[in-house]
Amino acid sequence: MTGLRERIAAALARWRLRRLFARIAAHPDRTLVDSLATRADRWHDRIAFASPPGRAAAGRIAWGALFAASQRVTRWAGQQGLGRGTRVGLLASAPAATAILALGLMRAGVVPVLYDTAAAGPDLAAAIDQTAPGLLVVGADAAAGFEAAVSDLTHFCPVWRLGPDPGNYPGLDEALAALSDRPLTPRDLPRLSIDDPAILLAGADAAILTHGALRAGIEGAALTAGAATGIAMVSDADGSARDQTERKGPASPLCLLGSLATLFSGATVTGDAQRNAMALGRAVVLIAGDFVDRQTA
Repeated sequence: MTGLRERIAAALARWRLRRLFARIAAHPDRTLVDSLATRADRWHDRIAFASPPGRAAAGRIAWGALFAASQRVTRWAGQQGLGRGTRVGLLASAPAATAILALGLMRAGVVPVLYDTAAAGPDLAAAIDQTAPGLLVVGADAAAGFEAAVSDLTHFCPVWRLGPDPGNYPGLDEALAALSDRPLTPRDLPRLSIDDPAILLAGADAAILTHGALRAGIEGAALTAGAATGIAMVSDADGSARDQTERKGPASPLCLLGSLATLFSGATVTGDAQRNAMALGRAVVLIAGDFVDRQTA
């Protein structure tokens, strides 16, 4: 009986994903941030991110506030002259802050480059040199690793700090706080499609995901996510279900993708949910690759 239930669950998962792929391909102008706007309107006061148990309540942010904060990032990107297709490196592990930055940049047509905050020294320098961002945002938790990489860098660009200042870099928190969070109009934004590049994952599992692939991966993982735990299950070609814990990749980028998928499933991302975000992030990459393959075919 258990085997029959698993086969039915796997068949339902494949059917839901096929419908998802068709829906995304049928609306080429609807990006991930457009889907975010819809959810922010529907779940305006629902908590999106919450601090792990025992930490300050300041880590709680609602959907409406998350969306408003991402719009400040879009305005800041415009002030910095960051145009469509420009890369901005993000070296921060705080899930809410990184999600706000990534979504605001993507809305501006900028491509966030996600580095693993565990990287440092020559390894981090090589990743930055390879991806060549036009600007870097460094969080306080990754400051030491970045400073250890500076002497090995051959690619140099402006650096902004996020959180307490580890050096003489301009503060992004202060710059964003000074900007308006009023709704952006179509005149303020570039016209993007699902074929535009959306996110670049730097590291051993490097991949460039378009808006269509990113949306397919995140919404597909959300379809198969446990609402409370954020554990993703996807089906193999043979119809069996498996947990995507064996796929390797940089921790911080996959945690961000897992956090976004958890959000889109309707759950709140908390400290406890982060334990399973890696599995969900790997599922995002897997489903995104499947979407690209289907589009190509």
